[in-house]
Amino acid sequence: MLGIKRSPKSAPLPKQEDFKDLGLGTNAANPNQRLLNFDGSFNLRRTGLSFFERFHFYQNLLAISWSKFIFYVLLFYILENFFFASLYYLIGHENLRGAEGISALEKYRDCFFFSVQTITTVGYGHLAPSGWMMNIIAAIEALLGLLVFALITGLLFARFSRPDIKLLRSKNCLISPYRDITSLMFRIANTRHSHLIDAQVEVFIAYNKLDESGKTIRAFESLKLERRMINMFALSWNIVHPIDEESPFFSKEIEDFRNSSLEILVLFKAYDERISQQVHQKFSYTNEQIIIGAKFSKMYSNDSDGYVNLMLDKIDEFESASLPVQAENL
Repeated sequence: MLGIKRSPKSAPLPKQEDFKDLGLGTNAANPNQRLLNFDGSFNLRRTGLSFFERFHFYQNLLAISWSKFIFYVLLFYILENFFFASLYYLIGHENLRGAEGISALEKYRDCFFFSVQTITTVGYGHLAPSGWMMNIIAAIEALLGLLVFALITGLLFARFSRPDIKLLRSKNCLISPYRDITSLMFRIANTRHSHLIDAQVEVFIAYNKLDESGKTIRAFESLKLERRMINMFALSWNIVHPIDEESPFFSKEIEDFRNSSLEILVLFKAYDERISQQVHQKFSYTNEQIIIGAKFSKMYSNDSDGYVNLMLDKIDEFESASLPVQAENL
């Protein structure tokens, strides 16, 4: 049996449940410093690596938006054809059978469109290479075209087939009346027609506090929710944290948290019936996004034809609400 002997005077190892940093570290946050950005990405910058160690070509092309992906594909396609067209032009326009250009611009045009036909392996037959140098460059371009289009096809398939979710969330957290007490609440909705089942949510708060030695550290606490899971996520979901005796917000001024770089971290996951995979999303709220004394407006109605109308454009709408007397500390 392998083990490490410890001196009787050494401090006992902390229990696993004593570690409550969610893997995000316990270093104190600076004012206005977030753990999660607005888009759900980590507010993190990795340094100490070379450019090639930091550059992940395939992962970057999967993660970027569709508009950027299409732009980069078109840009590479155009630049690649300009590159090979320049090679053909330098080898000599006379080595292109069927080329009819007379001026320099017309000759370069013939070389460019010959490159387009070669890289796409279209080969209309009007333009053809002549001479061993022109044929070698054309063969290299045709091979490169096959590899590039295979890569683009794979990227398109990966982007279409990967699990994804379009979760709409309210821009603010509200301190609202809840039964005879108050609550912290926000709401989410699924914007797609896919059916999400067994939706689960976890909510944590991160804030600065003084430890036993007087050092400022970042602390994490899990918030108790009215409902952590729903079986069918069809409408909007108001996620409610009751502010009772077990709540870290109980009997505290809201300014105490605003001065401690408070951030509310939300982890959502559900099973998507359409793709038969689990999807997830994370996001956060800062203390500037907490509104006291408000409640969300109703965002769905019943149509005369029997359908429920979910008005997603109203997810951020709220109205003023009076809080119970015991909520005066907030």
